[in-house]
Amino acid sequence: MGQTVSHYKILDKLGEGGMGVVYKAHDTKLNRVVALKFLPPDLTRDEEAKLRFVHEAQSASALQHNNICNIHDIDETTDGQTFIVMDYYEGETLKTRIAKGRLPIEEAVDIAFQVAQGLQKAHEHGIVHRDIKPANVIVTSDGIAKIVDFGLAKLSGRTLLTKSGTTLGTAAYMSPEQARGEHVDQRSDIWSLGIVVYEMLTGKRPFGSDYEQALVYSILSQEPKSIRDLRPEVPEAIEKICRRAMAKNVEDRYQTAAEIVADLKPYGAEGQSSKPVRRPMTKLWQFTLAGIAAAVVATILFGIFFLLPSGEVIDSIAVLPIENMSGDQDQEYFSEGMTIAIIEELHKINSLRSISWQSVKRFKGTDKSIPEIAAQLGVKAIISAQIVRDVENVTISASLIQASPERLLWSKRFGRSSKDILALQSELTGAIVQEINVATTPQEAAGLAHIRPVKADAYEAYLKAFYVLRRFERTADSADFKTCEVLFRKAIELDSTYAPSYASLADLYSTSMGLFQPSKEEREKSIRVQDNLIQAALRLDPESASILTTAANMLMVRGEDVERRYAMLKKALVIEPNNFGANLNMGYWLRNRGLIHHSFKYYGKAQALNPLHPWSYTARGNAFWYIGQSDSALIEYGKALQIEPKDISTRAMYLTALLFEKRVADAEKTLEENEKFWPGRTAWKGARALLLAAAGSRQDALKVFGQIKDPAVDSHVGLYALLSMKDEAIQLLDEQQKREAGVPTLSRYLMLNGCRMYDGLRSNKRFPEILAREKQKYDWLLTNYGI
Repeated sequence: MGQTVSHYKILDKLGEGGMGVVYKAHDTKLNRVVALKFLPPDLTRDEEAKLRFVHEAQSASALQHNNICNIHDIDETTDGQTFIVMDYYEGETLKTRIAKGRLPIEEAVDIAFQVAQGLQKAHEHGIVHRDIKPANVIVTSDGIAKIVDFGLAKLSGRTLLTKSGTTLGTAAYMSPEQARGEHVDQRSDIWSLGIVVYEMLTGKRPFGSDYEQALVYSILSQEPKSIRDLRPEVPEAIEKICRRAMAKNVEDRYQTAAEIVADLKPYGAEGQSSKPVRRPMTKLWQFTLAGIAAAVVATILFGIFFLLPSGEVIDSIAVLPIENMSGDQDQEYFSEGMTIAIIEELHKINSLRSISWQSVKRFKGTDKSIPEIAAQLGVKAIISAQIVRDVENVTISASLIQASPERLLWSKRFGRSSKDILALQSELTGAIVQEINVATTPQEAAGLAHIRPVKADAYEAYLKAFYVLRRFERTADSADFKTCEVLFRKAIELDSTYAPSYASLADLYSTSMGLFQPSKEEREKSIRVQDNLIQAALRLDPESASILTTAANMLMVRGEDVERRYAMLKKALVIEPNNFGANLNMGYWLRNRGLIHHSFKYYGKAQALNPLHPWSYTARGNAFWYIGQSDSALIEYGKALQIEPKDISTRAMYLTALLFEKRVADAEKTLEENEKFWPGRTAWKGARALLLAAAGSRQDALKVFGQIKDPAVDSHVGLYALLSMKDEAIQLLDEQQKREAGVPTLSRYLMLNGCRMYDGLRSNKRFPEILAREKQKYDWLLTNYGI
C-alpha cells in the first residue's frame, strides 16, 4: 500500500473477483477518496477481454443514476495495466450482508426496488449488466443500493465480445438462456434480480449445488421451494413478483425493469430510490432489570422510526402467534407467552383495537393469506413475527403488513439477553405503536414503558405454568393441574415480588373448582387460598387490569361480593379500556343486575376485541332474549355456534330461545344434539320438560320436571308460563321478590317487561304489582351506578 498510480495513491485493498482487483485510493488532484479497479494481468493479455473492459467503462460512464456506481475515468499504468476510477462507498456488499442472515422483509424489498431502478436506467440506455449478484451490489452506510461492475454489459445490437458458447455470470444467478449459452437481453438481468430477492428473503439460493452441471440442470428443469414455505410472513404479493422475475420462459418473465419497479413500488419502497434502509438492531444493550425501564422509555418516545405513508393511522391490528424458529418444540410455551404479553401491552392503548389471543391463536400455522386473516378479524394490519432463542439471547424479527392493499409497511429485528425478556417485549410494543401512528396519552405511554421487575428463572417458570394453565382449561386433566400448580409455586418461590404468578395460581384453583366439583370442605379451603393469593397479587400490583379482572371473575364464579366485583371491573377498564375479560365481565355484571340495555356496550366492545371467541356473542344473545328480541338473540347464538359448535352454554341458551318461541321441531333436534355432545346433564332433563310443555303435553312435562332435584326458580316459572299455570308462576315470582328484598342491586324489570318467558303472565292481575317493585330496584340501580 502507499503506491501511487497516475495521481491516485493506493490506500487499501477492498477485494477481488474474477473480473478484477479493487483498491481504495486517494485522488490527489481532486482531493477525494475513490475506488480503482484493475483488470487481472492474465486478462489484459487478451485484447478481446481488454476491449470488453473498455466497453464496460464507456457504457457505465454514460449512466448517471443514484443506484449505479459512478465511473470517473479510464486509464493505464506505465506497464500497460488498465484500470477504472469509480466512486468509493462506505458500506458493505449485499453478499456480506446476506452472509449474516436473511434480511428484514422491508429492507430486502427496498434494496430490490433500488436495484430494479438502476437496471431500468441501464436498460433504457441499451446496457445489459449480465452479472447481477449480491457481490455486485453495495449497500452504503446510509442505505443506498449501488450496482457495480458492469463488466459484462454491452450496447444492444453490438457484436457479442465473448467467445462462442461461453456462458457469463456467476453460475448460481445466471438465467436459463445464459445457462444454455444463448443470446441474452435485459430479461436475463431481471431473472438474476429475482434470484437475489429470493436469497435476501430466505437466506438461501433457490438453485444450489456443488457441481456446475447439477446446478445448470436445476436452473433449467426444477422449480425452487416457495418463499412463503421458508418464511411465511413474506407477503404473497412479494413472492408472486419474485416468481414472475424467475420465470424460466423469458416470455413469462417481466419484460422490462420498469414493470418490476412498478410492482415493487407499493411494498415499502414508496418510489424513493434514495430512501435509507432501516437496519435491524444489532447492538444488544446490557442493562440490569432495574435499569431497563429508562432505556425502553427512550426507545418508545425518542427512537427514530419511519411513519406510514401520508401519516396514515392504523387503529386496528392483530398480532399473529409468534413463530418459534428455535427448532425446539419445547419452546412453544415461550413463543406463545411472548405473543400474549405483546397483545396485552397493546390493550393498554384506548385508541387502538388489538385482537385478543383467543381469536388470533386460530391462525397458528394457517395457510390463509394476510388479507383473509385481516378480513376475519376486522383489522387494518397484521403483525407477523418469528422468534429465535438460545441459552444467552432472544431475537425477534417482526413485520407490520397492511391488509388492503397488501403491502409490507415495516420490518425490524430486536435482540436482547435472555434475562431481559420483559424489556424485549416492551421495546417491540413501543416500536409497533410508533409505526402505526396511533395516538397515546401520557398515561398510556408510561404504562407501555413500565416493566415489572422479575427474576429471569421465575419468569421462565411462570411462562411454562401459564402455557399449561391454558391447556388445563381445555382438558381438565388432573396431571396438567398438578404440573401447573408446581410451576406457579416455583415461580413464586424464585421471585416473591412478581404479582402475576399469585393471580394466575388463584385462577388455576378457581377454574379447578368448576371442573373437579370438590367437597364442601375442599371448596372452602380452596376459596381461602384463592383469596390470599389474589390479595397478595393486588398488594404487589394494584394497577394491573388483568389481575383486577381475574379477581372479579373469581368473585363471579363464586357468586360473591357483587359491589367489590363492580369496583374492580370499573377500575380495570379505566386502566385498560381494551381488556377483553374486563369488558365481558362488566357486561355480565350489568345484565345480572338487570341493567340489560347497558350491557350491550360492553358486549359489543368484547366482540370487537375478540371476534372469533363465542362467549361475547352468547352473552349478547342472552341480553337480546331477556328483553324480548328473540330474532336478534338467535342470530347471535348462530354466530357463536359457527365459531364453536359444541359450546355448551351457547347451546343451552339457543335451546331455551327455541322452546319459548315454540319452535318445537328445531328445539327437539337441538336437544338431541346437546344430549349427544354432553350426555347425562340435569339441564337437558329440564329442557325436555319445557319441550313437552311447548308441545302441549302438560302431564308429561310436570312428571319429568318433578324428577329434577332443586330446579331453578326461573325454570319453574318458565314451565308454568308455557303450561298457562299463571297463578303458580306469579306466586313463585312473588316469593322470589320477598327473598331478595334485601338485595336492591338485582332487578328483573326489563325481563318481566320483554322476555318471551313471561308472555303468558302479563295479563294476570297481580303482575303489575310485581313489575312495579322491580321498577323501583331498576331506578335505584340507574341512580346509584350513574350509568
